[in-house]
Amino acid sequence: MRACLLPLLGLLASCGAIAPGTLTPEDFISTEALPQGPAPGPAPVPRVAPEEARQGVLTVRASPGGPELDPGLPVQGTVGAVYDAKIGEISGRPIFVNAFLEPLEAQLEQEGRTLPRDQWMQRATRAISDRLNGIVVDQLLSDEGLSLLTPEQRMRLSTLTETWRAKLLSQNYGSEQLAAERLLAEREMTIDDYLREQRRALLIQYVIENEVRSKIKVTLDDVRRAYQANYQRFNPPGVVVMREITVPASDDAAVARVRDALASGVRFDEVARTMDNVHNRAEGGRFDVALSGPFEDEPVHANEELDRLVHTLSPGTWAGPVAVGGTLSWIYLEEVRHDTVTLDEAQLLLTQEIIRTRTQQEQQRFLVRLMERAGFTEQDLERMGQELLQVAVQRYAPR
Repeated sequence: MRACLLPLLGLLASCGAIAPGTLTPEDFISTEALPQGPAPGPAPVPRVAPEEARQGVLTVRASPGGPELDPGLPVQGTVGAVYDAKIGEISGRPIFVNAFLEPLEAQLEQEGRTLPRDQWMQRATRAISDRLNGIVVDQLLSDEGLSLLTPEQRMRLSTLTETWRAKLLSQNYGSEQLAAERLLAEREMTIDDYLREQRRALLIQYVIENEVRSKIKVTLDDVRRAYQANYQRFNPPGVVVMREITVPASDDAAVARVRDALASGVRFDEVARTMDNVHNRAEGGRFDVALSGPFEDEPVHANEELDRLVHTLSPGTWAGPVAVGGTLSWIYLEEVRHDTVTLDEAQLLLTQEIIRTRTQQEQQRFLVRLMERAGFTEQDLERMGQELLQVAVQRYAPR
């Protein structure tokens, strides 16, 4: 089992949205901007989603069987043994085993009773990796956000914190005890935990807007190059939709019925569904041919004469009959379809895709810089992941 630094693609995508009623980074600009109306209510804290976190700072990989346990690590050998230790720090803040594993305990215990050991190892490795990623990234970003604030903005943040506390109490009849009980029941956190999470969410939003998204620019030339690079995607091969009626030449009555019906204006597909037609009657004689180039230059029918005729038709018209072996055939051109998207039509989509890609790249560079500045190394993260997994194995793994 080992850990490695991987590209941090999409790691902070979920940090970009602030819930309605939550203040945005612009509110840091001046203390005069403090809202005079009701304070914002509790807002969900943006978190790094598990699928995104898996692509992030730490990805732990497990091989079948148990990990190579460190003999120097004082892990108890009995299930459920009381054990705690500090396995590392993030910006000077310790990570303790028990506090880290507590939110995962129910999942790891339940899966330990129902899954084979190898499968449990993979699931546990992923869960630990996801949680460790989220903790590391959240802490680095919130610390960076705080370091970017001016003294005036720090005062503003303190004011906001008190505003959040007052709003929380007002929603619980002014009772701090009721507010604490409600938070504990609904979110499993204390009032101080809630206020810290609110501050952290705002700081993360602030740093992402100022240090990542503000650096993303997209020009029309960028869009044009992306369109040319994806030309086949926006200009896929066309399709010719045709219908054919085929009648045995020896069946004079059937030939006459088909000829008269078409001449009288009966729809081609309706005639093609009659018993007189022997070509794909169930679908009204329809057949589609994919184009690899322009319709005018490409054969679309195996019979040379029918192919020549169909190229003279406009959509919605027919020609025939043509003798083909012992049959007579009529051909109908329904449509020549080209599902193309012009540059103008694709511009918004391509702009969004370029922004998303560049944001992911800039986030990756930014987080790597933060990790280096904080003194994190691949070896540190590998050790933390190993020790957490070792304890999880001792406590929860299938026997």
